[in-house]
Amino acid sequence: MHFHEPASHGSTTELPHRDRTPTTSILQKPLGELISANQLADLLCISERSLYRLKSTHLLPEPIRLGGNVRWRLYEIRKWIEQGCPKPDPCK
Repeated sequence: MHFHEPASHGSTTELPHRDRTPTTSILQKPLGELISANQLADLLCISERSLYRLKSTHLLPEPIRLGGNVRWRLYEIRKWIEQGCPKPDPCK
């Protein structure tokens, strides 16, 4: 019995994926807004897993923690994107 058809790219299973087109609601938020990992992943058109991988390798601006929540400052993310997504300076 077959549960998954082989994907065209050689994988044996194909997992459902979310449309990662940035939502205009994220782009229209005030610059002082804090955004969640899910919102940032949507903005960058990547999965949350990829986002946390970037975070763990220090390739994203540092988030802030509010209790058990992780949030990014939207203005820092926009500035980072406008500058070509450089690796943040750890000395700052």
